[in-house]
Parts: sequence; structure tokens; C-alpha cells
Amino acid sequence: MDFELLRNEFFNYLTIELNRSPLTVKGYGKDLRVFIRYMQNVFQKENLKIDDISTEIVSEYLKFITIELHYQPRTVRRHLAALKSLYNFAVLQEYIEKNPAEQITAPKLPQRQPIYLEKNQALDLFRTVTPDKSSALRDLTILKTLFYSGLRVLELVSLKRQHIDLKENSLNVAKGKGDKQRLIPLHPELKKQLELYLDKGPQCDDGYLFCNIRRKGLTTEYIRQLMARCASEAGLSLKVTPHILRHSFATILYKNCGIDLKRLSQLLGHSSIRHTIVYAHSDIAHLRAAVEVLPSPGETGLKLKYKLAGEIDPRLYEKELLDTPYSSPLQNSLELEEVTERFLSYCEHVQNFSRSTCYNNRQTLNYFIAFLKENIFDEKVIKIKDVNSAHLRQFLHYLHTERKCKPVTLYTVIVRLKSFLKFAYQHGYIVKNPAEKIVNPKRPQLEVQYLKWEEVEKIFKAPDPADYYYFRDITLIKTMYYTGLRRDELSSLRIEDLNEDLSTLTVISGKGDKTRLIPIHSHLQETLNRYLVERKQLPASPYLFTTKSNKVIKDALWSIFMKHVRRTGISGKRVSPHIMRHTFATHLYQSGVDLKRISLLLGHVNINHTAMYTHTSLEHLHEAIKLL
Repeated sequence: MDFELLRNEFFNYLTIELNRSPLTVKGYGKDLRVFIRYMQNVFQKENLKIDDISTEIVSEYLKFITIELHYQPRTVRRHLAALKSLYNFAVLQEYIEKNPAEQITAPKLPQRQPIYLEKNQALDLFRTVTPDKSSALRDLTILKTLFYSGLRVLELVSLKRQHIDLKENSLNVAKGKGDKQRLIPLHPELKKQLELYLDKGPQCDDGYLFCNIRRKGLTTEYIRQLMARCASEAGLSLKVTPHILRHSFATILYKNCGIDLKRLSQLLGHSSIRHTIVYAHSDIAHLRAAVEVLPSPGETGLKLKYKLAGEIDPRLYEKELLDTPYSSPLQNSLELEEVTERFLSYCEHVQNFSRSTCYNNRQTLNYFIAFLKENIFDEKVIKIKDVNSAHLRQFLHYLHTERKCKPVTLYTVIVRLKSFLKFAYQHGYIVKNPAEKIVNPKRPQLEVQYLKWEEVEKIFKAPDPADYYYFRDITLIKTMYYTGLRRDELSSLRIEDLNEDLSTLTVISGKGDKTRLIPIHSHLQETLNRYLVERKQLPASPYLFTTKSNKVIKDALWSIFMKHVRRTGISGKRVSPHIMRHTFATHLYQSGVDLKRISLLLGHVNINHTAMYTHTSLEHLHEAIKLL
């Protein structure tokens, strides 16, 4: 079947059977045109067949638009979604048996915080419009409607007068995203503005609430131009768009007004609360309030804040896990090392994995290939089709018996090998996945190790004031506790990463190459101030902490920390520098800080990773029982 014919049938299916909006169909069309041009160049022919497409070709296409067209991960995800939908339709119509794009995972998205206006900035925006004319009254009403209702711009221009119910104090979104309806209660300020506008504002011939001078409904482009003009007149440095006012509506309700995510999701018209959790972001002041719950030396313990009876615990979040099955077409076998390079390129350009993840994958696969060459195959060249499950088990047996790898390490190795062989199977380089029946070793459930506040104080007092490196060591230990930095992040911290008044520090390249801003606890500010003065006596270095030989402290950090821990006599725990990160997060949680803020402070990609710190001590449980 011709690809063009399939595409036309697909658009009819979207429009008639699924009732998708014209904008959705237009977006699919735009993305598929890029794919068709790419395929025509690959096959050097105009008329494409739908069975010309394989998983490998889709993978190469995604790498092409990433590397050559410089598309961002979000755009790449959209193009992949268009191809998956098209071929799902082809499978549904029984034109093909399997979807070649189905098993390609969408690239990871970088963490982005929604940009929003504070309430005083929104008020400055309103003041740029003087409602002395009918059109000015309309513009001011548009601004207030967006800010006080959180409408999308398309929902705003689709509003009609009949959708406003002043008696019931509600605004009816009759045709929201996905054709969903919802009622939004009117804010008193918005109700007052709408009453004035409905009385004195212009009348639209086709019933729309907002119209132009020709008495026709407004376009979304006019709203964007209005926002840009008002933002410029208000002196706002942000690029203000209609959607930023939606972000502002949601963020202020969650952060300043304490509205829970479930109700916020209903107001925004989200189909799932996982779309709403993005508004649980925090600014630096919000994070600072979290960090300051940690005690300073001399205080008696954690500043515990238990919720009152009837209050909703802000530390509870809904999580949704998506599992995707897979299947794959068959292609010719290649050399193992060549498939390895293709897999690593796929990880970097299609999956958008971090440099450290790609590096770890490479290290594991190179080690596996070296093992096969030394112990299994005599030939210098190994075909991937020759690798079987017995070879994998021999490799794991070698790691377990010879290298003495622990279950956690074996688990990680198996996950990386499974990802690689799954890729090879999906792209048709092997007939059968040899890792399919390899079972991940059961990892022992280890309780997160952390220190009590009394033990942290002991470590603070451990460094000897007579030691030449006393100020470095005490500052290093307190920075570990009050920031929760990882070892690599702490070692690579530079003086320039601290702002001038020592109120914040910037982690330039955290795990996954992510950048984050961390507020500095008031007690740590004092310690850093004193250290920076004393540090002038040490050899010059761009790094905040260095060894005696003026090198990066990364390798020496463990021995420095453990030297002071041994002086405290703390025992019965797996103590390492990382325990200070666990202690930082656990103390924050026990003090009542919500998981979302802890996740931001720790630099976690997923809030589920932060859930490990919800463990509690017996004393903590006793305090909870007392609330009954």
C-alpha cells in the first residue's frame, strides 16, 4: 500500500472517527511531511510503500532530525508519536502486522520549571490598560480572565457570552482540550470585571465573548500580541505569553494558597494529575524555607512539623507507571562491536541519555565484549547473532565469583545488557533476544542509613581546631549536611558557584548533567564566610575544596570524612560521605517538608526516587501515635 494513501486514510480516521481537532490533524500532517521528505531522500523515489519502513529506519530518522535539523527532545517525541499513531492505524486496518515504531522509546525530556508571574507582576500587567475605550475594556477583561481562570488561549477565544453564569458565579469551558467540559468558579475580581464588560463591552455578531472591530471573534495571535505589548509597557523582562498566565494561575494557587493537586487538576482541565504535578515547582525562597528547618549546632533537634487533624499531608503524590510491551522485525546480523556503537549512538541522540549514562553503558559493554573474546570466542570478530543466553550467564558467573560483585552491581549490569540486546532485537539484528529469560537478581531491601541530629553534631565537633586544615574540614562536613550534595557535585564545586552574599550555590553539572540552585542554610553561610577568609592562606585554586597537594578533593573525600567519623565512635551504621546526603533528605522529610521540594533540592529526575526518604524511625512513629 502507498504511504500517501495510508496518510490520507489516517487523517480521515483522526477527523471523523476519533473527532480530533483541526489543530491536532494539522500538527500530524506537518510532522509526517518531514518524515516523507527524509524517506524520499533515503530511497531516492517519490512513491513510498508502507512496508518500506523498519524500526532501524525510524531510529535513523530520529537521529537525523536531532543531529541535522537540531530538533529539541520535545519535538523529537512529537515526531515519534505521529509515526507511532500512523502505524498503529495501519496495524488496526491490517495493512501490516507490526508497528515498526512501537518499540522505540521517546527521548528523555530535560527538567523545566514553568515560567510564571507573581501576583504583583500580574497587577502591573493590568495597569498598562486604561479601560477608557470599549477595546481597552475588552483587553483588560482578557488579561484578568486568563489570570483568574487559568484558561488556555484557544479556550479563551472560544468563549461565548452564554458560557458566563453570573448567578452561579461560574465560567463554563464548553470545548476545552480534548473536547472536555469543565466549570470554573469566578474569582470576585473577575466577576466584577465581567459584569462591567458584559454591560459596556462590544457585542460580537457570532456570540463570542471577545470580538474585534469587525464584531468577529478574536484570533489567538491577537491575544499573544496583546500580551507582548502589555508586558513591554509593564517593564517585565520575561517573554509573557497567554500560557504564562495559566502557569501563574496554577503556581500561585498551589504555592501561595495551599490548593491540593487534585483540585488544581480539575480547575486546569487535566486528564491526569501527573500533568499537574509540574506546578508543584518551587522558587528559591520556597526552597530556602525548606532548608532552614534543619537545626543549627546548639539546637536540641529537628524542627518537627506534623500536620494538624483534618489537614491534607502535602507529601502525598500520585504516581503513574507506564509499561510498554515490545516486538520487532528481522534484519541481517552484524558484528557485535558495530551494533554496540549503534546502540550508544541511539542512547545519545534518540533517547537523550546523559553523558554519564552513555559512558556507563559503554564501559559495561566493552567489558562484556572483552570477556567474550578472552573466554568464549577465539575469533577477533564476534557476530551478535552468535551471542546466546549461556554466554550472558557465564559473564554474570564470572562477575559474581571472580570479581565478587554484589547483587546491586549485578542488577545494574543485567539491566544494561538487557537494554542493549532489546535494542538489537527490536532493530532486527538478532532473531531472538538472549537476555529475555535472564532474571534480575533480587536486591536486598536495605533501609536508608542516616544519622540522628545528635550524631551529626558529634561529627561537627570532631575536627581538631589545631589542625591546619580545620576550617576546610568543618566547612566540608557542614556543606555535606546542609546541601545534600553528591560527592562528585561537592568535589567540583567552585568558588564562582557561590553567589556574592553566600545565599545560594549553583550545581553546574549534577547527575544527568542537570543544573540546580540550592539555598544555603543561615548557619552554613557563617561557616563559609569564615572559611573563605581563612582559605586565602591556602594555595590558589578555582575549586572550593582541595587536597593538601591542591588537587580536586574527590578521591580524598572519603578518607577525610571517615577520619573524623572514627573520632566520634559512631557505630552500627554503614557510614560513608553519602550518608550525609541521606541525613539531609531524611531530616527535611521528618521536619514536614514535602517530597517535591526535597526532590528539587536533591536534583532527582523523578519524585519516586525521593520516596525512599519516607522511612521513619521508632521515635518518629511514637510522635505520630501521640496525635491520636
